[in-house]
Amino acid sequence: MSRNPVTRERVSAAAAELVDRCGVDALKLTTLASTLGVRQSALYNHVAGVGDVLRELSLHARSLLATELRTAAVGLSGDDAVFALAGAWRSFVHHHPGLYAATDRCSTNADPELTAGVAELVAVIGRVLTGYGLDDEQSEQAAWSLRSALHGFCVLEANEGHPESTELDVVYRRLWLYCARASRRWRTQATSRNRPCAVALSPEASGTRTRLAQRIVLALAASWWRLQTAAPVVGGTCRRPNPDALRIV
Repeated sequence: MSRNPVTRERVSAAAAELVDRCGVDALKLTTLASTLGVRQSALYNHVAGVGDVLRELSLHARSLLATELRTAAVGLSGDDAVFALAGAWRSFVHHHPGLYAATDRCSTNADPELTAGVAELVAVIGRVLTGYGLDDEQSEQAAWSLRSALHGFCVLEANEGHPESTELDVVYRRLWLYCARASRRWRTQATSRNRPCAVALSPEASGTRTRLAQRIVLALAASWWRLQTAAPVVGGTCRRPNPDALRIV
């Protein structure tokens, strides 16, 4: 048996190494006890069970990720800062696959610490996006959208959810670039001679989640619009659609 005293910190550290090496599904108290050189019963003096360990990993993962994002974006602004942040996010998932996966195993609902961990990540992203001249509310909503985009891509990549022939580096670059372009366009009310392309959403809907959904829809729509190379014929005249004409109603 181990001569080093078992602490909650040692259990969490051993768990982090285990999930990164073997995957989050390999997390079991019997395996942790063996790694630490103690009886399984000794772990219950420090953790309530596997769920408690997962929660600790989720907190640690978000804190570590936030630190790496801050470091990556230091001294940068605009697209350079977003590029660095997006690269750091993806790199973190590559180097800590199990630790990152643990963030999806614990609900943040009714858990103030986990909620604060997510809010810290969003705040880091929001500070980067203020470089586009966004106000506090705009940068927060844009940050939620970018977080959703980066997280979704990285989870798909980690679980081999993309077709084998997909050029993942190209797709990822376009993803963060689309979000960056959309963020720039949220800064001011766009005007255009073209008829606005309205993204219809329920007028009764409200709240943070609805605003987030609106921003994601707008970002995707704006990005698609910009990629259109064919100029449609409008009233007998060939005109290219203007992405600034997009608006939410």
